[in-house]
Amino acid sequence: MTAETGVSVLFLPLLVFATISSVGGGMLSDKWGNRRKILMYISGLLMVFCCIMFSLVRSFPIAVVLATVFGVGYGAFLSVRLSSFRI
Repeated sequence: MTAETGVSVLFLPLLVFATISSVGGGMLSDKWGNRRKILMYISGLLMVFCCIMFSLVRSFPIAVVLATVFGVGYGAFLSVRLSSFRI
């Protein structure tokens, strides 16, 4: 597998699960109100954990799982972060 193909395979589950979790994260953010920082911290820690594990893992299937988990954290983080902006 070439490097370009590997990156494409990693980004697909990341983006799909980021899209799905952004909807769920937005709904939780609306439901929790002022406690939305908790969701932001949890999703941030999830992404940090995945980044650390990416540097340690040498197996491609495990990297795909990590990309999926990272996508869940990324989508939730973005939905909470974007809803926190004041115009």
